[in-house]
Amino acid sequence: MKSKDPFLRPLVWVAAVDLGLAVSVFWPWTQTYEFAEPGSMAALMTLRAVVWIVHLRALLGPVRAWQRQTDQGELDDETVLAADNALQRLTTHFVGALALGWVLAQAFSALLSSGSQITAAQQATAVLSGSSVVLALPALVIPALRNALFDVQAAVARDVVERSLRAPRTRRPLAGGLVLMFVSLASAAVIGLGGMVSWTRVEGQRALSLAEQQRLAELDASRIAGGLDRTATSDLLALDDLPAPLRELASDEPVVAYDTDTGQVMAAAPLGDGRWVLSTESFEDDSWRNAIELLITCVLAMVPALLAAVTLARVVTIPLRQLDEATRQIARTGALRTRGRVGALQNDEVGDVAANFNHMLDVFEELAEAVDKVAKGDLRVELERPGDLQDGFRAMLANLDEAVVQIRSTALEVGTAATSIQARVQELEDASGRQATSLREVGATVSSLAHSAESITNTARGVLEDAEQTRTNTDAMVQRITEFSSQAAGVAELLDQIGEIAQRSDLLALNGSLEAVRAGDAGRGFALVAAEMRRLAERVTGTVTDVSEQLAGIRVAGASTEAATERSRELAENTAKAARKISQETRRQGRSTELLVEAVHGVVESAATASTATTQTRAQAEGLRAHADSLERLTRSFELRGG
Repeated sequence: MKSKDPFLRPLVWVAAVDLGLAVSVFWPWTQTYEFAEPGSMAALMTLRAVVWIVHLRALLGPVRAWQRQTDQGELDDETVLAADNALQRLTTHFVGALALGWVLAQAFSALLSSGSQITAAQQATAVLSGSSVVLALPALVIPALRNALFDVQAAVARDVVERSLRAPRTRRPLAGGLVLMFVSLASAAVIGLGGMVSWTRVEGQRALSLAEQQRLAELDASRIAGGLDRTATSDLLALDDLPAPLRELASDEPVVAYDTDTGQVMAAAPLGDGRWVLSTESFEDDSWRNAIELLITCVLAMVPALLAAVTLARVVTIPLRQLDEATRQIARTGALRTRGRVGALQNDEVGDVAANFNHMLDVFEELAEAVDKVAKGDLRVELERPGDLQDGFRAMLANLDEAVVQIRSTALEVGTAATSIQARVQELEDASGRQATSLREVGATVSSLAHSAESITNTARGVLEDAEQTRTNTDAMVQRITEFSSQAAGVAELLDQIGEIAQRSDLLALNGSLEAVRAGDAGRGFALVAAEMRRLAERVTGTVTDVSEQLAGIRVAGASTEAATERSRELAENTAKAARKISQETRRQGRSTELLVEAVHGVVESAATASTATTQTRAQAEGLRAHADSLERLTRSFELRGG
């Protein structure tokens, strides 16, 4: 729902105050003082009212923006601060501008003054009297504005507090405001009433002087009409010779006038023949003296007024200061029992505040005593007073009582559970120790296995190298055997040739023997040579046969050796392959064994950590049981409502 414009309520209140002031000024200035014509005075008042209305609306612009955003639900911090600042500065700015408007209105009224019977001193007195309106503005307008904007200012202040904003505010002591209002009213009353009295006094004196001059003029006119001589104070003039103020008023009756230029009181009485008896007298205008006396009176009156204002301010603010000091001390120290009660000086609103404050202290002290009892373990506290604090405290006591019962029961259960946990943890700790020992043994075995695998790998690497070297040597031996077989084949061919030579030599020796026989004694030497050659050929043939047989054995042995060497080569190759495979497997097994060793070490460390944690858990379980026992003893110290 849309809220009312915050400008309307202060407008109504200020308009009521301003209208009352305008009416109280309008009639005397236009009728009594004849200070201005009603039309021009009304126009000035209207213009002044329009100006202050526009100014008031402009000053309340931030407050109106705050109200709109509040209604729309889109309020931001800047708007709240701007509204608070506008409300804080409103009275000072508005009252100053309103006072300036009244001053300008009076100044223009003086310029537009149409009263021909008003002297400059009277104008000064009238202006001084009119200044009472300006002096009365603080005492009249400030309370009106604060009353009109109280709800709005309270809402803005609430928003400032709820949003935790830092609103800059100028401190304005209450005593200063009271003194200002009291002095404002007192000075306005003194100057206003003094001005009216001074004006009335001057007007009365001038009226008496005019009446006296009229009496003298009529007396001389009667004397002349009776044939007597006129007095020396009067003159006998024709109508055209009369002073202008009297000539304008001339009729069949006596006329009186006051010449503001010469300061003379004049009266003229007709003789009936066109001649007039003129009586004049200089009039001493006391308006300046009255204005000075009025200012002096106002200044002198301010002394007791200030004393009265300060006294009134002290009477009002001293109880408030006592309340402020009491609340400040409670907020600072929190001490309730050592704080005395605030005495009520009078049976008024401030006294009611003091009495209510003392009652509030009684409530707080009762709550403090209840809190002390609860702190000592007594939950059977009963609060008789109504209120949110009491209801909350009673609910807290009920919840605390129930909580203590539950805590006591839980403490017993926790103690039992802690004992069971402690036994289980002890068993777990023993098992963890045995497991850690077993794991350490496994770790040692796995480490030995890793070392064995490494040794096997090194051995297999050596076997591989030996097999490779054997295969190389076997290949060289096969090559040598092949070469030896080739050489043996050459030797066999050579033996065959030698055998063939031996056979031919034998045949040659045989032929030689035959020829020697045929030659007889001459061929006996040749026969001996032939016989010897034959024996040599036979021996060579036998030797060749033996060598051939040995060479055949050598060939057979070479073939067997070559076959054995080939098998040895194959065996070396197979050994090398097996050694490589063993080396690869042992390396793979070694890596797996290393991982297993690391895993076993990790498990051993985890087991050790678990053992440590188990030990800690056992200690914590012991501590938990001790705390549970302590908690159960503590809850047993509470005095519960159920007995």
